Amino acid sequence: MCQFIDWKLGATGSASCKLCKAFDFCCAGKAPGHTQFTLWQTTRTVQLYTFSLVTRHPPMSELKACGVLVTRGDPIREFLLMRHPTRWDLPKGHIDPGETEIECALRELREETGISSDAVVLDPEFRFTHSYQVRSGRTKGELWPKTLVVFLGRLTRDVTLETTEHDGYQWFPWLPPHRIQEQTIDPLLAEVEHSLART
Repeated sequence: MCQFIDWKLGATGSASCKLCKAFDFCCAGKAPGHTQFTLWQTTRTVQLYTFSLVTRHPPMSELKACGVLVTRGDPIREFLLMRHPTRWDLPKGHIDPGETEIECALRELREETGISSDAVVLDPEFRFTHSYQVRSGRTKGELWPKTLVVFLGRLTRDVTLETTEHDGYQWFPWLPPHRIQEQTIDPLLAEVEHSLART
């Protein structure tokens, strides 16, 4: 899919290749900026022209990360957060092609903490989502919307944590309301609190 300025009509639109052909050219999924379009002609030789794209987002996959808020105790006694240089965060990461959200969350949990899927039980009724803007190498410096999906998991046995991508970790006591990290962690913990109150 591409968003473009129609060089003939001066209109802005979002098009698939089929629609691009209807307008006599196709960007063929090129990157935003000045790029080459193929001029579709049925009776003459195909020619290449350069136009300036007008885009809202670069042609890349949806930005989505999935993770697990790991808890201990039933009812919840404490929860796990990972230490970054400037904040506390969850074990989470970007979804791979073909993965489900749960598969991604459990894979990232295992990779970042050493906790395997057979040591945690996910709450089937809990799925937290949070959308925000990011600018990173994945977006080539562009500001992009990103969706975070978090599942709630309870440890079923003692485990030894193995941190591979963080400076450390900490088990925080469950004493709501929490004021830890306002962008994602605080809203997540508030939603957990509300979910527990409904059960």
